[in-house]
Amino acid sequence: MGPDSMTRQDRVRLNTVPLGKSAMPGAPKVRDFVVLCGSIGQSAAIRAIRWYQRTISAHNPPCCKYYPSCSNYALQSFERYGLLRGGLLSLLRLLRCRPWSLGGIDDVPQRFSLFYRFSWSKAHEEPRLTPLVSGEKETA
Repeated sequence: MGPDSMTRQDRVRLNTVPLGKSAMPGAPKVRDFVVLCGSIGQSAAIRAIRWYQRTISAHNPPCCKYYPSCSNYALQSFERYGLLRGGLLSLLRLLRCRPWSLGGIDDVPQRFSLFYRFSWSKAHEEPRLTPLVSGEKETA
């Protein structure tokens, strides 16, 4: 069957590679590449935050009104949800840190949701008076 006698469906079927498969044997799979890029970006973000904590934050007096601090919150959110979701939660936390906010305990949510602070959200968590111990799950 030559290229002229192939139907459109045959050409599409030959050019389509399922997710997780490679067009060339021995080449990395698409899913492996995505996971690799995500872990490289995540580890770079964590290293940048650790550098900030060691060099800049260590030489300044503590001034964060939230517990845990914004940099610790970012580390926890990156470890729990990865680069994209953890980065979004960290950005929202930085936007909440403003002069007229009350501060307090603000743990990383157990379920990912950008709206976990609103009572109508399925991932809503009531504000706590004591922080969660690392690795502890909230009971309903």
